[in-house]
Amino acid sequence: MGIFLLTILLSSQQPTRTEYYRSETTFRQGIKLFPFEVHEADYLKVAYDDQGFVRLMSWYTREDSLIKTRSYEYWEDDKSVKRLLELTPDSLIIREVLFGDEPKSREFIEYAYGVEFVPDFRNRFTEVRVDSTFRVVSYKIMSIQGQLIGAVFLDY
Repeated sequence: MGIFLLTILLSSQQPTRTEYYRSETTFRQGIKLFPFEVHEADYLKVAYDDQGFVRLMSWYTREDSLIKTRSYEYWEDDKSVKRLLELTPDSLIIREVLFGDEPKSREFIEYAYGVEFVPDFRNRFTEVRVDSTFRVVSYKIMSIQGQLIGAVFLDY
């Protein structure tokens, strides 16, 4: 029973459909590429799961060289974005964006503004940037509406 359930959970998160776009802008506009258009210029490959949620976005040059990749995870209850990871072609993390209650952002908000400043912890996101040695160099805390709540820069 446990193995069967695990198989269902894993398969439901695997990409089941792939679409191609010229850019992130055309992706947002829903303008897909026809197969013969893909290699005319740089392109964006988007993999969807069986529920239609984006799981992976990969940017490529027209010669099929990977530029970067972005993967998405979703909250189970309301299916909003929980986490995204942006990676180099070598699978090194460029940045991580955590949506909702993240410990570093909570500490910062409670210290700078007080406990009641952001009562809804799903109403913000934290962008975590790392350097080439995988050390965190900054935390940028934003409201979902795009307002900067605060930033923490680490100087090693």
